[in-house]
Amino acid sequence: MKANAPEKKYIRYLRGEDGVFAAYSTRAGGVPSYPYSNPDVFAELRVADRLFVWPNQIHKTGIAVVDGGLIGAAVRNGTLSGEDAASRIRAAEEAEAAGKRGEDPLFEPFLLEKDGLTGLRIPLTDGVVTDRTDVVLTSIHADCLAVYVYDPVHHAAGLCHAGWKGTLGNIAVRTLETMTEAYGTDPKDVRCAISAGIDQCCFQVGEEVVLAFRAAYPYADEYATADAEGASNCHACGDMERLAAELRAKRLGEAERPAFETPRYHMNLKGINKRQLTGAGVPSGAIEVDSHCTCCEPKLFWSYRREKGCRERQGAILFLRDK
Repeated sequence: MKANAPEKKYIRYLRGEDGVFAAYSTRAGGVPSYPYSNPDVFAELRVADRLFVWPNQIHKTGIAVVDGGLIGAAVRNGTLSGEDAASRIRAAEEAEAAGKRGEDPLFEPFLLEKDGLTGLRIPLTDGVVTDRTDVVLTSIHADCLAVYVYDPVHHAAGLCHAGWKGTLGNIAVRTLETMTEAYGTDPKDVRCAISAGIDQCCFQVGEEVVLAFRAAYPYADEYATADAEGASNCHACGDMERLAAELRAKRLGEAERPAFETPRYHMNLKGINKRQLTGAGVPSGAIEVDSHCTCCEPKLFWSYRREKGCRERQGAILFLRDK
């Protein structure tokens, strides 16, 4: 890349579909925290005047249909900004963490103004679907996958946040099923994309995660490789782990090096999501899978796993174009 070349702000998907725009931001097009409200990106895409959809993403499988009824409810609940919005969001997150549910007003949708944009904040939600051309579906990511679904027959779209918990709960297929219920979507007609995200080389998990996937999916072992020593297959992560191991060995002595208490594995979440979608009837050739690993590529992406925690996020973007 030339020294004076502008940084790439996003990666495009579903380029062959004129009726939809789908993208995943790089760190250059990312945000310092929730929600995905990068005004420069949206100004460049000429959609800054649309209503943005900001699900609160709780690593579960709730799907919301963005229609006139949901937007109307949010309008009735008012528009918040600044500290008022931040306080409302904190209170809702604390209530969610405490396991509270039901008709609590904290869990009702409302409009949120941030960075000159107006968004629809939807509680208890990790996936959204719509057939409206006046909204922009978004989600935020720092390793977890975004899964995009587009139905060109009914001109409808869906976007979900698929971490390992969402993937275990089959959120991509739940998004597709919600589109079928709402719009009559037929899986054989859709086009899908699975975004950049932590890849198998870096996504190390404990045995309990693999056991959960085995219980849910008979093919789970096809997407998990055992690693008894817990070493990473990623050059970047592996170099850091090898250096740490050498330092531990010098400090403790080779005989005293600690071992992992349980077996460790590397899982391929992208492969599992694709398998789930094909199992639901989506043609394999209609699913685009991004090979970028957010953990391996620090110049392009923020990574929660690599940084051992970070607030910054990439954003997933999906919106329908007017026919």
